[in-house]
Amino acid sequence: MVFMLFIYRKHIIGIFIGLFIIWSGYKFIIKRDQAIYIAVVGPMSGKGAANGKSYLHGVKLYVDSINEKGGIDGREVLIDVYDDENNDEKAEFQANEIVKRGKALAVIGHNKSSCSIKGGAVYKVNGFPAITPSSTNVKVTAGNEWYFRAIFNDASQGKFLANYVGKVLKPEAIAILSEDGVYGDSLAEIFTKTLTEQRLYPQYRWKIAAGKAEITEKEIANVVQNIKNSNFKGLIFLATSPPEGAQFVKLFKDANLNNQILAPDAFASNTFLESFSKIRKETVSPGFYSNDLMVISPLIFDNANEKAQDFVNQYKEIYRAEPDWRAAYAYDSAMVVLDAINKADVENSKSSRVEDRKKIRDILGGMLHIEEAIEGVTGFNYFDENGDSPKPISIGSYKTNRIISSLTQLQAVKNLKEITNIEAAIKDERVINIEKSYLYKTNVIYTGIEINEITKLDLGNLTYHLDFYLWFRYKGNIKPEDIEFLNTIEPVTLGEPIDEEKTDQMHYKAYHIKGNFKAESLPVKYELGYNALGVNFKHKYLTRNNLIYVIDVIGMGLNSRKAEAQKKSMQTILS
Repeated sequence: MVFMLFIYRKHIIGIFIGLFIIWSGYKFIIKRDQAIYIAVVGPMSGKGAANGKSYLHGVKLYVDSINEKGGIDGREVLIDVYDDENNDEKAEFQANEIVKRGKALAVIGHNKSSCSIKGGAVYKVNGFPAITPSSTNVKVTAGNEWYFRAIFNDASQGKFLANYVGKVLKPEAIAILSEDGVYGDSLAEIFTKTLTEQRLYPQYRWKIAAGKAEITEKEIANVVQNIKNSNFKGLIFLATSPPEGAQFVKLFKDANLNNQILAPDAFASNTFLESFSKIRKETVSPGFYSNDLMVISPLIFDNANEKAQDFVNQYKEIYRAEPDWRAAYAYDSAMVVLDAINKADVENSKSSRVEDRKKIRDILGGMLHIEEAIEGVTGFNYFDENGDSPKPISIGSYKTNRIISSLTQLQAVKNLKEITNIEAAIKDERVINIEKSYLYKTNVIYTGIEINEITKLDLGNLTYHLDFYLWFRYKGNIKPEDIEFLNTIEPVTLGEPIDEEKTDQMHYKAYHIKGNFKAESLPVKYELGYNALGVNFKHKYLTRNNLIYVIDVIGMGLNSRKAEAQKKSMQTILS
């Protein structure tokens, strides 16, 4: 893990300014009359507008970076935006509009699975390659060689959730609330089937109508009353879309119920959070409704790679907002699409576009192995034979409207030879077997730092003396303090903890550390005018397969105004 403080040094160099002016003039000398168009389609208005905004911002961020470098073969990349309002019929209409206009070489979208299925039928018939950043229903890509998915599917998600419940959470009882529709039905079916294979049987199973406001609200109220009357204390799995799920969560919290709620990826969204934004309880106490809701997320930034951290910084700098996972998946979708367009060496004339699109589709369809993958913000981007992306799944909980990693994650075992005795590992629950796929049971350590003083700063040699506090919050019989610093001038030890607390829920240890460190050993890219100062450490004995250090969002108070100001100079990268 790396904690860094950036120090700015002002440089005014005339030659850089001159070159920048020359380049600024040159970079816009691109073939605008031969611009390459990609279509972005999703809910740009209506209840799902926050998700559509995330898509557009993510795509635009990547497209802008390509245009700043001269576009693709000197041709500018332009985005055509289409609004399907998360409505199936409008999705089909907008897909036909994309085809009718005929300029787009590829499509990024839709958001909702049922919209992607409708739109996908149009793309298949007319030969338009498309990639969805978020639609998880199996039917989106099944039997459609023109449609790809940048994310896992519902089969993977449902199985993962059921195994996490049965083998990690182990609740005393389970209930399922699902909605009538493509998304809810498939998730509930897979979740229930996988639970049954573990000899776990839901105690309750409720089903509500979707998209029928008055009926849905009455049905949800009945479910909440049923939970209250039955005194049900177990876990509740929500196989619904965010609007219906938000209605349930509101009534549930207003009824002072406190069951553990588990929700799928759709709930890890700005759309879900915005459902509560105007309610007084939420405005007075941010996170009142979402706090402790456990959700699947395709990407949780506190345990993500360096590319993801760079993406977060760029996104916040340009849009003045925190990105959600959809923005990151849209960014990677644009990356994959534009890479395919570049490799296809398209002519991009009116007469060539049919063949151009086929070449793009063939390149996407050929990305079948990790060796052909493009590493992006969300991991390695490639597809299986169905056009699905075998991406990892993370699980986290909401804390003051931010998702933080749960203390136990499940990560794929890439090579069984890494494990000496697989039977013993499964018996000890260090490894979990899901349909012949093996997953590490990985401990997450919430880690925080508070710098007291930086002295003996030598900008020539990039050395400095640090006086700081370091702490860990975690569960289980592990030793997160067994670390070694990788950028010290001489060995630095933690010594005995200055504070320690242990409860049934959490173990806390804090240390006061002083030592001399060097910046040149930090794994960061150099930026003109900036030097990164900080600490870099790893566990002495365990790898990321067994243990991950993540930012202690709560302990460091990263949602406070004071901390927001500090974050302008503090950057954290997880390694």
